[in-house]
Order: sequence, then structure tokens, then C-alpha cells
Amino acid sequence: MKAMFVLLQLYPPDDAIDDDDPNLEVLAVSETEDELTELLADYSERYLDACREFDQWDEANHKSDEWSEAHNEMAQSLNTKYRVHGSLIAETRFKIVETLIG
Repeated sequence: MKAMFVLLQLYPPDDAIDDDDPNLEVLAVSETEDELTELLADYSERYLDACREFDQWDEANHKSDEWSEAHNEMAQSLNTKYRVHGSLIAETRFKIVETLIG
């Protein structure tokens, strides 16, 4: 068995798309925790910047709680701009976990 480290992006439970949604994404896998810690320091800042920009855009442009294609397009654009992944939810947390493979 070999130890590996996994960086997870954990969404709040209330934001599940459906009952089968695990509410997490694997962002990276590494042999060292230090590598993921460095990655997370940079990634989490970019992710929060993308969330802030998305929330500002949403507040300024949409008066209803309904999700639209415009939301999808803006989220995709911000994911590309900030080089982040997944849903832009400010309450998202990140965690590095150790796992065994082999």
C-alpha cells in the first residue's frame, strides 16, 4: 500500500443538485501533502475571487432566485478566467485527505 494525498473541494450540503450528488470534487492528487498545501493556498484565493465576482454579477443582474443559462455562461467564464473548477459557492470548503492505494 502507498499513501497518497487528495485535495477535495467540498460544497455545502444544501447546494446538492440531487440526492446522488456527492457534493465534492477531487481537485488534485499528490504523493506529498506539502504540494497540495501550496496548490490550495493559491487555488482557494482564486476560487474566492471568482465567487465574489459571480455573486456581484448575480446581485446586479438578476432579481429572482431562478437559475438561468446566463448563470451557467457566467460561471463557465469565471471558471476559465480564474482557473478554478466546479460550482462557485462562497461557502465551499477545501480539505486534504490521506488515502492508501495499491
